[in-house]
Order: sequence, then C-alpha cells, then structure tokens
Amino acid sequence: MIQRTLVFITILFLCSEVLCQEKAVDSLCSHSFDQLYSHIEKYSGQKEVWPYLQAYLIKAKKSIEWDETVNAYHYILSELPDDQRMVYADSMIYAAEKSESNKVIGSAYLTKGILFYNRKNHTQALDNYVIANRYLSRVNDDYLKYKLKYNIGLIKYYLGFYNEAVSLFRECVNYFEQEDRRAYLNALHCLALSYNRLGKITESVTINDKAFQEARSLKRIKIMPYILQLKGVNLFYVSDYKDAIAAIKGVLPQIKKDGDFGNEAVGLFYIGRSYWELGEKQQAVSYFKNVDRIFLEKNYIRPDLRQNYELLIDYYKQQENLKMQLYYINRLLKVDKLMARDYRYLSAKIHKEYDTTRLIEAKNSIQKELEREKNNRIILVVVIVVLMICLGNFTYFHLNTNKRWKKNFEELMANKDKPRSALVKTSATKNLDINPEVVGQILRKLELFEKRRCFLKKDINASMLASGFQTNYKYLTKVIHFHREKNFTAYLNDLRVDYIITQLQSDAKLRLYTNSALADEAGFSTTQHFTKAFQKKAGMSPTFFINELNKSL
Repeated sequence: MIQRTLVFITILFLCSEVLCQEKAVDSLCSHSFDQLYSHIEKYSGQKEVWPYLQAYLIKAKKSIEWDETVNAYHYILSELPDDQRMVYADSMIYAAEKSESNKVIGSAYLTKGILFYNRKNHTQALDNYVIANRYLSRVNDDYLKYKLKYNIGLIKYYLGFYNEAVSLFRECVNYFEQEDRRAYLNALHCLALSYNRLGKITESVTINDKAFQEARSLKRIKIMPYILQLKGVNLFYVSDYKDAIAAIKGVLPQIKKDGDFGNEAVGLFYIGRSYWELGEKQQAVSYFKNVDRIFLEKNYIRPDLRQNYELLIDYYKQQENLKMQLYYINRLLKVDKLMARDYRYLSAKIHKEYDTTRLIEAKNSIQKELEREKNNRIILVVVIVVLMICLGNFTYFHLNTNKRWKKNFEELMANKDKPRSALVKTSATKNLDINPEVVGQILRKLELFEKRRCFLKKDINASMLASGFQTNYKYLTKVIHFHREKNFTAYLNDLRVDYIITQLQSDAKLRLYTNSALADEAGFSTTQHFTKAFQKKAGMSPTFFINELNKSL
C-alpha cells in the first residue's frame, strides 16, 4: 500500500513538472523571434536554453513561417549531441522545402551535409553538398557560396585532390578574412593541411602559424589541438621526430575526447612513423595497430593512412612472422577495396556534378557579361534617369519629413510643461469584468511603478510586472488597456520615451550621448527598439529632436 502511494505521488510530481514546463514554454511564445534568439544565445550550451528553443519552434510552426522554422531547427541542431541530430536535420529539410526559397533550401542541405561529414560519412555529405549547390547557384549570397566551397574543399582534401583543395581554401581565406573571422581561421587551418599533403612544408608551417595566432586572438581553444597536431606532423616532415612525437602526444588525448577518430588515427600514425624513423620499430607498431583498430571499429580510412599497413606488413616480414604478415595483407586488401568503392563514387560525383555545375555557371556568367557590354549605353542612360528620379524622390521625402518633424517638435515643446503620460480613466470599470477593488489596487501600483521609474529596468515584461503586483497577467494587461488606452508594450515604451525626452530637455550632457547610450539610459534592450519607439511617440528621430533642442536653447 505504501509502495503504491509513493508511486502515485511520484507520478503526480512528474505530471506537475511537465505541466509547469509546458506553461513556461507557452508563455515564452508571446516573445518576438529576436527576443527568443537573444535568450538562445545567452543560454547556449546550457539546459536553460531548451524552453526558448521549444518556444521558437512552436511559434514558427503556429505562424507557418517556414524560414523561422528552419532557423529553429538550426539552433536546435547546435545544442544536440551528434547521435540525435539527423532526425531534426530531416525535419529542417522538410521545412526548408516548404519555404520554396532557394537560399533556405540550399542552406538546409548544406547543414545536413556538414552533419554527415562530421560523422565521416563523406558519400552522404557530398550528396547533400551537390543538392545544396543546385539551389545556391541560383541565389546571390556569397557567404553561403563560399561556405559551400569550403566544405567541397574538405571533400577534395579527403579524396587526395590537394591542388584543387588549395585553390578552394585560398578563395575561402581571402573571402572570410573580411566577412567571418571564425570561418577564416578554419580555412587557414585547412589550407595549411593541404600544403602539408602537397609536401610544401614551409608554406604549411607559415599558414599554420597564422592559424595559431588567429585562434589565440579569437580565443578558439577547441581548434588548438588540431593546429598543434599539424605542427607535429610538419615537424615529422623536417625530420624532427622527437619534437613531432611530443607535439602530437600533447594534444591526442583532447582529440580523442572530442570523439574525432579521423584525426586520432592521423595522430597515432605520425607518432608511429616518428618512432619508426628513430629505429624504435616495436614502439611504432603499437601505434600502427591502434590505427588499424580505428579502421576495424569505425570503418574509416583515407589515402595517406594506407602506408600504415605497408609498414606493418614490412615489420612482420622482417620478423618472419607469416601469420601476422598474412593478416595485415588481408587488412590492406580490405582497405583498398573500401577506398576503391568509396573513392570511385566520390571522385566521379564531385567532378561530374559539382565541377560541371561550376563550368555551366562560368559559361552563363560570360554570356551575361557579353550581353551587358552590348547594352551598356542603354543601361547607363536608364540608370542615370532612375537615379535622377530616385534623387528627386529622396529630396522631396527628406524635406517633407523634416517639415513634419519640425512641426512635431514645436508641438512637443509647446506642451513640454504638460504631463505626457496617458490619463487614467475615472469612469466605471464594469466592462472589465474585474473586481473594482482589484482594479484600484492595480492602478495604485501602476502609479507607484511610474512615480518610482521602475519602467527603466531592462527586460521587464507584463508577466514579471503582474507577478510583482501580486496579480495575474490577464488582469494587468486589461487594466492597462482600459485605463491607459494602449497595450503593455506601448505603455512601457511611452513611459521610457517620455522620461528620456524630459531628461534631454533638462540635462545638456545627456544630449551628447549616442542613441545606443540613450537606449540604455531609458531601459531599452536594443538601439533599434529605442529609435523606433521614440519616433512613434515623438513623431521624429532622437537625433533630430536633440539637434532641434540644441538650436532652441
């Protein structure tokens, strides 16, 4: 009986927990996508992020905004462990295709390809990159195109087309240096790897040192083991075997901890090769066997690791151990069979589908360029006419706007001594369906809220205020709507704008502040929200108001 009671209590507790979580997510759905994203960024990597992710996805699905639904899945994927990502990736593809946007669909397939690549499934990765390229070749988004080039470069590197990989990674380095420092760092590292495989060790060392400095500057600790491992590999190629061993051994535990069995195999192989060159062949063999273990467990190998088996066969040949010699011959045959199958598919597909697409793009680009030259004069005339019309419209709009803002400023200054906060209705509150005593309590608390300037507190919302007033969200918003004649957001924004207007009129130092500083002073979370609220309330921009105020005083 006691056991049943305990089980019943446990079930009740779990149900109440689930209900509380569902209510929390439902309340978050009232937030804007920008607000939800700011919290997702804030709690990234923590369990607190999940209610905001769920709210973002639910809100996007309910409003049938497929672009935002795809964004929600992107954010969710970044928080999930590897083994759970593919299910959400399929949902992301479905939402992307519903959007009917080439950019969104291409980006989704690119993301799915990256997930496959991270799992060392290069065939599936390439299939998705090819599909992504079909869509992205139709859009004008250089960032996504270079991101695709970078990932195609990784496949080229894996296949052993190192010259082609260098060409792609160089392009990515040049582009991302100005656009995205993290992507620039990754491209630098891959360029250094490609130079190493080409035997251009001096270039590899130079680029890898650049990557190291960039990683330190960006505090990108996660990539450091891979940069230092390449440093160790480069040391091997300049015959500094002891330092190569020390460098790779120093970072191998972290690479293994990251679950990167591909780079773990590379590290083990070059430690083994270094011991081999030092004449410590028995020590070397133990590392070569670990490379084979990874192949056995993960079915992963790449061309530059093939020598691992040649050295094992050579070792056991010298030991006259026919059994082990035969064993590793069979292992090498299996390696060759796997590479022949995968590499034939990958190399044929990458040249046939990706490179052909690039040639067609180049052909179309040249044809368009010739057409542009043919019609250059006509286009120039049209452009000039359009610019003149646009300039005229802009001048008219600017003058008209200034005239309207000037009038609004004069009216505002004429009424500066009058209270700007909305009048409280004194009429009966029967239509509110709320106990008049409750309404009175809320109004008194609102007056204190305004008098004490509690509205300057950042990130305040109706739910928080209702909790502070010891009432509920529905009552509070109804009272504000009836007695202040506006919704909660407009009410809060107007109080803040009224406050900052009064402060600007009385404090000359405040007029030297930037819009960002003024937004912070007034309690707004972003400069954009502040300027938009100010213009809506005052009928002019904050900058115009300050300039006119300085002129009039």
